[in-house]
Amino acid sequence: MKESVKNQVQVEISGITYTFNTDASPIHMKKMAHLVDRLMDKNEKLFPLLDQSRLAILAALQLADENIMLEKENETLKDAQEDVTESATYKKLRDEHLKLREDYAKLRAAYTELKQKVDKPSV
Repeated sequence: MKESVKNQVQVEISGITYTFNTDASPIHMKKMAHLVDRLMDKNEKLFPLLDQSRLAILAALQLADENIMLEKENETLKDAQEDVTESATYKKLRDEHLKLREDYAKLRAAYTELKQKVDKPSV
């Protein structure tokens, strides 16, 4: 069963109007088109001899490169977050361990005191 498309969005890239039938929001589609249009304009100024197809490929490669770099950065941030979380968990467990050791020392002292009272001969 085919899902219905919610939005028909018109965008302009390099002076050409494109119509998309999409589930994406119109704002999102227009932001994407604006980004591609801006890149193609920039590339056209840098490489005036390239045709529209090659400018579009160059823009696609630049966006792919940026996406890969952001994925790497995201992975690095996730790893750092895991390190922080592990560090916080370690600190919590260490503090809990120290508290348990203190409690054990108190219980051991109380036990020793009681044992001495029980073992002490009655007068």
